[in-house]
Amino acid sequence: MLAISDEEKIRKVTFPSPPKPPAPPPPPVSISKTSKQSPPPPPPPSLPIHPRDETDRSLPFIHADHTKPQNTEMSKKTIKLHWKTVTGSSKSTVWDSLQAVHLDEEHFHNLFEVKDRRRKRSHSKTVKPVKALLVLDNKRTNAICIAMKKLPPLRQLREAITVMDEILIDREGIDKLQQLLPTSEELKLIAEQQQLRRDLPLGDAEQFLQILGSISNIDARLKLWAFKTDFKTMEKEIYEPLKDLKLGMDVLQENKTFHTILSVTLAIGNILNKKESKGFHLDYLTKLSGVKDTVERKSLMFHITSKVRETFPECSDLYSEIGPLIRASRTNYSELEADLGTMTEQCNNASNYVKVSGKFGTDTEHIVKTFLKDASLRIEGLKKIEKKILKRFSKFLSWLGIPSHFESEYPPHVVAKIVADLAFQFKINLDQIRESEERREIIKTKKVQRRSAPNLRYSAENSGNSKVNHRSSIGSNLGETDLEEFLATAAREEVRRGKARDQSSMWNSK
Repeated sequence: MLAISDEEKIRKVTFPSPPKPPAPPPPPVSISKTSKQSPPPPPPPSLPIHPRDETDRSLPFIHADHTKPQNTEMSKKTIKLHWKTVTGSSKSTVWDSLQAVHLDEEHFHNLFEVKDRRRKRSHSKTVKPVKALLVLDNKRTNAICIAMKKLPPLRQLREAITVMDEILIDREGIDKLQQLLPTSEELKLIAEQQQLRRDLPLGDAEQFLQILGSISNIDARLKLWAFKTDFKTMEKEIYEPLKDLKLGMDVLQENKTFHTILSVTLAIGNILNKKESKGFHLDYLTKLSGVKDTVERKSLMFHITSKVRETFPECSDLYSEIGPLIRASRTNYSELEADLGTMTEQCNNASNYVKVSGKFGTDTEHIVKTFLKDASLRIEGLKKIEKKILKRFSKFLSWLGIPSHFESEYPPHVVAKIVADLAFQFKINLDQIRESEERREIIKTKKVQRRSAPNLRYSAENSGNSKVNHRSSIGSNLGETDLEEFLATAAREEVRRGKARDQSSMWNSK
C-alpha cells in the first residue's frame, strides 16, 4: 500500500492534470412579442463638462464662445530668479520699509523672455556661407591665418611693407613675414586656379601670399628692415660690455679695499710658505675659501677678511662697488668681434640691395640711405672703441703682474669672474665678522650694567642685621625696665608682709 501511494504521488507531481472543459454558453434570451413592437428609447445626450482650470488635465478642455482670451504677456516664458524668500511676521526688517516701485511689466517680459532655440538653429541653416577659392593645404592655411592676427589687414599690408612702417608691423611681425614668404610654385598655382575660377574670390591665405609675391625683392627688403630694427639693439649689446669693462678696471685700480685684500693675502702666503714673494697670479684668489686652518676649521678667506677688517676698519664690502665688473663677467668678449663682423656684413648687403633695387619712394629712400650711412659710421666707431679697450685691458693685466705670454689664459670675462667671486666671498665673511662683533658689544654692555648696578643682596643683609640689632637693643631696654619694676613690687610686698607679721604677733601677745 505504501509503494502504491508513493507512485500516485509521483504521478501527481510529474504529470499535470488535464485542463477543465470550457463552461457552456448561456441560453439565448427570449424576446417577447411586446418588445418587438416597442423598442427602448435612446439614452439622453451627455452635457459638456468644463474644467475649472487649464491645469486640470483629468477632463478635456473645451473652448466655448464665452471663454476669455488668454493674456499673451502672462503666457511668455521668462527667466526665473531662484532666490530664497523672506518669511516671518516681524515688521522690523528692511523689506517692510521699502517703497513700492511701479515697473512696466510688458517691457521686462520682453526683455527676459526665454526664446526658443529651434528658431535660431533653423534661421542659421538658411544662411549660406560665401564660397572662396582655396588652393593651399590646411596646414599652410592655418599657419598663415594665425600669423595674420598680429599683422595689419590685407588692404594695408602692401603699403606697410613698402614704407617699412614700424608702427603697424613690429619686429615679431617682420619675422613672421620672413617665415611665410611664398614660393614660386604656390604663386603659379594660385594664378592658374584664379584663371579657371574667376567667379570665386580668393581665400585670405591665398590673398596674403599674392600680396607678398607682388612686392619686388621682398626677401631682401625684409632683411634690410630687420637689420634697421635690430641695429640699435646690436649696437647696445656691443657697446655696453665694453663700457662695463673700462669702468670695472678703473674701479679696481682705485679701490683701497681690493688693495688691502691683496696685501693681506700676500703677507699670509709668505708666512705660510716661509718665503718672500712679490705677488701671485690672480687665479689663486678662487682657492682661498677651500683652504682651512687645522684648529678652528675656518677658511683662509675668513682670516683674510678678519685681518683686512682689523687693518683697514673703513673697508667696504667690495661687492657693491664693482657692479660693472659683475656685469662684464656675464659677457664673452671673444664673441664681440664676430658680432661686429656680422653687423658689417649685414650693412654691406643692405647697401648693395639699395643700389640694385628699384625706387622705394622719395621719403623711404632718403630714410634708408641716411640710416645705412649712419650705421656704417657707428660700426667703425665701435671697432675703434673695442681696440682701445682691449689695449687698456692688456695694460691692466700687466698691472696685476700677469706676464704677456699668460694673457691668453686671462680673457676679460675670466678676470671679471675671478674678482666678482672674490668680492662675494669677502662680503659674506665680512657680514659674519660684523655680526659677531655686534654680539660681543652687546654682551660687554650687559656686563658693565651688571657691575655698575647696586648689590641688592648685600644691602638686604645689612638692613636685616640693623633690624636685628635694633630689636635686641629694644629688648634689652625692655628687660631693664621690667627688672626694676619687679624689684620695686617685691620690696613693697616685703613691707606689707612685715606689717602683717607685726600685727599677728601683737594679737598673740594679747
